[in-house]
Amino acid sequence: MKSLTALLCAFTLSAPAFAGVGNAKDTKTIEEPCPPNSLLLINTSADYVGESKFRHGGGKQDAMHFDFEVDQRIPLGFAWPNHECGKWYLRIGADYDRFDFDTEHQSRVPNTLQSATAVIALEYVVHDDAAIMLETRPGVYFEHDINGGAFDAVTTLAFAYPVFGGDKFYAIFGVAGAALWSPHFLPVIGATWYISDKWELDAVLPDPRLIYNASDKLQIWAGGELAGGAYKTDRRDVDPHKLSGAVVTYTDIRAGGGVTWKAKPFTVELAAGASMQREFDYARAGSRFRTRPAPYVELAIETRF
Repeated sequence: MKSLTALLCAFTLSAPAFAGVGNAKDTKTIEEPCPPNSLLLINTSADYVGESKFRHGGGKQDAMHFDFEVDQRIPLGFAWPNHECGKWYLRIGADYDRFDFDTEHQSRVPNTLQSATAVIALEYVVHDDAAIMLETRPGVYFEHDINGGAFDAVTTLAFAYPVFGGDKFYAIFGVAGAALWSPHFLPVIGATWYISDKWELDAVLPDPRLIYNASDKLQIWAGGELAGGAYKTDRRDVDPHKLSGAVVTYTDIRAGGGVTWKAKPFTVELAAGASMQREFDYARAGSRFRTRPAPYVELAIETRF
């Protein structure tokens, strides 16, 4: 599922952008015929974070988040690296992502942060998941008003590489970057370990997890999630004035658990836990606002054809 986007989106993301890279166990050689890869991908998610107080300066806030993405894979004729069942695709699509905040007694943070982007990716797909991916999301990342400063293109290059000579442990490497981020580039580093037929450890941002495969259709998991992004805020009457029209990085650090149910073509996921801290970081203006912990719930649905 896309978590998306990811504070490797602010930091990725989203979401849900290279979640498939972590599923590299399916790259092992098999003797049976290669199943067809999905060509149409539709992801939608919604979550709610309960009300919590700001740590300094007074005020309180809750948060709603919604994301919708649709992508189409177009087969390409490249042969390298010639892995059985591996194929190259151009993936194109569109994504709309939105955070809404109900804030009391704190006027220095935005009440909405949103993005509308295209999705353009070159990916090497093995058993319906990307093992190599170069993706960019050009579009606008804004509060309410769109201007030239709101344009950005969050870009990620990532790949999974088997280590220890088998198909049980994969290292994830890459880099992600965007003009609105501070700093502009961040490493993509993680690992996926298929401990047994029942247990998996997916230590990859933005949603690291320890997964128990209860059946072919049901997973039970515990882990974390890193949500958010970097956005150009509106010009408005605010004190201090340096926050007017400034770039803000919004981060939501979560810990919890959930269940994932898979019944092709649908995957449905329900999660709950605690938002440990939400942060509005005006790095270039030198101001930062953080909230105290609060509960959250999330529902995500993925459809593949």
